[in-house]
Amino acid sequence: MLKNFRNIVLVQLNSNPTPETTGLESKQLYAIKRIPKVYSQQQLTKIYTVLCELDLKVKNGEFPTALMVDYIIMKILSIKELR
Repeated sequence: MLKNFRNIVLVQLNSNPTPETTGLESKQLYAIKRIPKVYSQQQLTKIYTVLCELDLKVKNGEFPTALMVDYIIMKILSIKELR
């Protein structure tokens, strides 16, 4: 999930994303470009930061994986409300 969201950030925050500038295959780039831009640049970076922090906590055993999906949904929805 972190990798997929990272790819979305790479494409949506780039004014002219290309396979060379993003490191993505052209098919991946095309698919991500077609995703509606629902979040602002600030919201995207905040969500990515939250996901990175959660990834580290899970890997260090500080956060139970059973709660991860619910936690991510709640965090992303709360960030969406910051608009």
